Amino acid sequence: MTPTANHAVPEPGKFRRAVSAIRAFLQAMDSTSFDYTLDRIERLEREVLRLKDQTSLSSCSALATTVAPTQEGQGS
Repeated sequence: MTPTANHAVPEPGKFRRAVSAIRAFLQAMDSTSFDYTLDRIERLEREVLRLKDQTSLSSCSALATTVAPTQEGQGS
């Protein structure tokens, strides 16, 4: 073998540590059933708030249409 063919040998275990780090990262990214439950609860809470806002707006507009004609009729 010629002296120019001397390639640097990587540290022992370097590849294994890299694969282990990638595997640990991917496992950390997996969602659990607990994560799914929390996400579901969060979506439901947002939906309840949206519905509350929607009903309060519709009740306010219904109240305004009911009150406005009676006030005009009393003023005449």
